Amino acid sequence: MNKGGKEIPVIVFIIPKQKGMSSLKKRLLRLIKYKGREREYIIKWIKKFLGIPEGSILVAEDDPASQRLIRNILENEGLNVDIVENGEAALMAVKERVYDIIVMDMRMPKLDGYEATKRLKEDPKTKHIPVIALTAHALKEDKERCLKAGADDYLAKPVTKSKLLRILKKHMETHLAAEEEEDRIYYINYLKETVHAMDVALRTGDFNTFLRLAHNLKGSGQSYGFTEISFLGKMLEEEFKEGKKEIVKFLFKKLCQKVKEYETNQDYGHRR
Repeated sequence: MNKGGKEIPVIVFIIPKQKGMSSLKKRLLRLIKYKGREREYIIKWIKKFLGIPEGSILVAEDDPASQRLIRNILENEGLNVDIVENGEAALMAVKERVYDIIVMDMRMPKLDGYEATKRLKEDPKTKHIPVIALTAHALKEDKERCLKAGADDYLAKPVTKSKLLRILKKHMETHLAAEEEEDRIYYINYLKETVHAMDVALRTGDFNTFLRLAHNLKGSGQSYGFTEISFLGKMLEEEFKEGKKEIVKFLFKKLCQKVKEYETNQDYGHRR
């Protein structure tokens, strides 16, 4: 299918009615292993449709059998997985790539999970990453030791698909919600700076800058989920090109009011 000059892949499944969503989910998940040029688009659509969180997971586990089991569970759910064999390698891995969550076996050679977790939580660059501790025991003292080391949660072996996915979903959603809040705060600060620059551009007759900033708001507002900002940016750009100065002044005033509203709202407001 062609949309806006861009080829969009069309996925068609014929599934007996009695099979329902479980059969559809299985067939969609098979497509995650698809290697064609539309792979990125297809994976993104599948994850969104099935409610699968997008993210990268680091697994620190020295046992090959456990590595294989965990990798298969996570990759079959469409998640990106890196595996290392000890705590030392885990500390190196987080310097090379950003992870959304870390699954850490507590007993490993070279550097065990307790010490690795402690160092991760002491580092300002990695302390925000949720760490799920894996241990061979379900005793209360084991859980307490893991949490004392800084782990955010605890999972006793044997690892099962349901237990692993449940605990990961819980912490990934919390982590992603925190990232969304950071994005929201960042964007509101960006809006304040942009509106100020637009005001200066209007007063000094720098119309090219004003038009460029209005155009930027049209795209960035949509990307960050501030649809009213996107709409105002679009209208400002169009009306400015038409030379409708009074309408531009009115729209710019509305834009300033909206940014002020976000700024003064106690929790920065919900995305409009």
